[in-house]
Amino acid sequence: MKTNMIRKLLITVCAAVFAAGTVEAQERAFHSRDAQPDLYELYPRYSFHEVSLSYGILSINDITSIMTDLFPSLAGTQIAERWGTGSINFGYTYRLTPALTVGGIFGYSGNMSDVVDEVQGFVYKNFYSILPQVKFEWYRSGIVTLYSRLAAGVLIANIQGQHGAEIDDELTAAAFTFQVSPIGIELGRSVAGFAEAGFGATGVFTLGVRARF
Repeated sequence: MKTNMIRKLLITVCAAVFAAGTVEAQERAFHSRDAQPDLYELYPRYSFHEVSLSYGILSINDITSIMTDLFPSLAGTQIAERWGTGSINFGYTYRLTPALTVGGIFGYSGNMSDVVDEVQGFVYKNFYSILPQVKFEWYRSGIVTLYSRLAAGVLIANIQGQHGAEIDDELTAAAFTFQVSPIGIELGRSVAGFAEAGFGATGVFTLGVRARF
């Protein structure tokens, strides 16, 4: 009786080991460039995760500040000089299909204004953007990819006024923000550089680098 049980147990273990080896072999074949050349082209290195770091100019926040400079009556103050950081953005996306990725982007932009009022002072503005995003890749050839990107989310703005040594005014508020980039170009595979043209929180022109894993 015990011998039969031991024999059945050994047969079961051997079958499990054989099945595991078969699955591993199939998985190695699936991840082989030679076995799946077409699929390998669609999913470079089978990377479904993607992170990016980018820098943009003329974000919607910068454009609003420029309009205030051009028309000081809108703000009730006169701006003598302004310094800005541009838009610094960190993004993550997950590939749902060969052409479609979804994820999110976090962006920061800030500026400091030298204000000429009754008393000369400074205004510090910090803008934080949190945006879910979707990217659609509509052309791919070799290392070249053309795509469009759409994002919409929340903007958290912190504004501080300073006259003399102390900060005497501070405001924090949240508002809707977005980014529409109808055209973007990407060069590379597992690591790629990219450039975008659009309008919104990350800028009119955006340059960056993207890594897949």
